[in-house]
Amino acid sequence: MVDIKNCDRIVVESNAKMGKVIQWYLSNKEWIDNIPFRAPIPSALIELKEEEIEVFYEPFEDSVLIYIWMMNHTYICKYLYDPHTHNIGEPQFPDNLSEEKKRLMLILLRGDNTLYKEALKYHSLMCFAAHYENVVEVSEKRRNSISKTKARKIARKSGKEVSLYSTVYKLSGSEAIDKAIASAPRHYTKPTEAVSVRGHYRTLKSGKRVWVKPFSKYNDKPNNGKTYKI
Repeated sequence: MVDIKNCDRIVVESNAKMGKVIQWYLSNKEWIDNIPFRAPIPSALIELKEEEIEVFYEPFEDSVLIYIWMMNHTYICKYLYDPHTHNIGEPQFPDNLSEEKKRLMLILLRGDNTLYKEALKYHSLMCFAAHYENVVEVSEKRRNSISKTKARKIARKSGKEVSLYSTVYKLSGSEAIDKAIASAPRHYTKPTEAVSVRGHYRTLKSGKRVWVKPFSKYNDKPNNGKTYKI
């Protein structure tokens, strides 16, 4: 099961901010969906401060696996979502849930259209973050429940390195979001000049954190970025 207390997080402080992001996507859906989908944040817990549920997502083959918890950390279900076709799979409930409770939960999820709503939030956030990186504030947080000794033990057992830090992504204030949306073109235009991308840390699927060297892109310039192990 996913450790939602120590995973990377996307913090959305209000429903108003989330609403702006969703409305931006829906208003520009025609041209956005003509661009290959890209998730700039591979996996994270979407923390909606004013909502009663928590949503975690992670890549799964060509789709994404979405998990839903109540705010009291009660696990509800998981389901597949394909961001390329917008197809939503059937929810998978915990094995220890009775068939009657699964049936009732399915009725509630369908009645509220929960699976679609959470998939839409995920899709809108990924598209927004891909187009407006300057509106996403990034910071690191120490994972208090994982010591260096414990991290080494987990790494030896699983064969994967464990980071002692998680990344927190936070949307800027509403004014900054409005300004970014208002100043941006309503259709995709590839830059005519080279764009410099500053160096940054990237968290791989394995949990390993790597440093990506600054590089330039567009204008037929090769991507000279290299990933360095630290």
